[in-house]
Amino acid sequence: MTRATRLLVVGCGFPQLGLLRFCRDEGLFVIGADLDEHAVGRGLCHAFVRVSTTAADDLARAASEHGARGIVTAGSEHAVLPTALAAGKLGLPFYGDPDTVRACQLKHEMRERYRRGGAPIPRFEWFAASDAGRVAAEPFVFPVVMYPTRGWAQRGVRVATTEGAIYVALPSALTAETSEADSRCLVE
Repeated sequence: MTRATRLLVVGCGFPQLGLLRFCRDEGLFVIGADLDEHAVGRGLCHAFVRVSTTAADDLARAASEHGARGIVTAGSEHAVLPTALAAGKLGLPFYGDPDTVRACQLKHEMRERYRRGGAPIPRFEWFAASDAGRVAAEPFVFPVVMYPTRGWAQRGVRVATTEGAIYVALPSALTAETSEADSRCLVE
C-alpha cells in the first residue's frame, strides 16, 4: 500500500467541512490546521496542528513539519492570503499567487488595477485613518459610499449624502477593518 499524499487544510470549522470530507474521500492524508483545538472538522483530519489560519509563517512551518505536499483553504477569506503566502514560501502549488490574492482582498488595490486596466469604475479615493481629514477636500459628487478597504459582511459600509455626513460615517468605515494595523477606507 502506498502512502497517501499529505495535504494541509487550513481551517477546520464549519466553512471547511465540505473540503475536509472531499480530501478524505479522495484518499488524501488530511492535516488540519486551526487555532481552535475543538474545531468541528478536527475529527475528519488524520493529523491536526493548532495554529492560526492567518499566520502564514506558522502555516508554512506546520506544512513542512508534517510533510505536506499541498496546502489548501476554503470558506474563509481571512485564510486565503496567509495560505497563498505559506504555499509560496514552500514552493507548493496554490490557486492564486499572493499578489493577486492581496489585490482581490484589498479594495483600494483592486480599484487601482481596474483603473490601470482601463475598466470603467466610479471615481474613488482611499485614505488611512491618519489622513482622514483630506477626504473633506476631495471634490466628490454626493452621495458617496464609504467602506473599509478590507472587510467582510458589509461591516463599516456607509452612505454619505453631504460633506458633514462623511465625518459621521468615517469612524465606522475605519474601525470595521480589524485585519490591518493601519485602517484604511475607500470613498467612491
